[in-house]
Amino acid sequence: MDAINAMLISLDGLLAGSAWFPYLLLFTGLFFTLYLKFPQVRYFRHAIKVARGQ
Repeated sequence: MDAINAMLISLDGLLAGSAWFPYLLLFTGLFFTLYLKFPQVRYFRHAIKVARGQ
């Protein structure tokens, strides 16, 4: 368990302290939005139906 904790702490030090990490997240979101052809818009009606239980 200590090895996993040490790995997670080192990973946090690499990612959380970096100024480029928010840009990486934004680029990844934009990439998948374009690659999947805007699923947030295309499936909005279906999402509302699922949320209502229909």
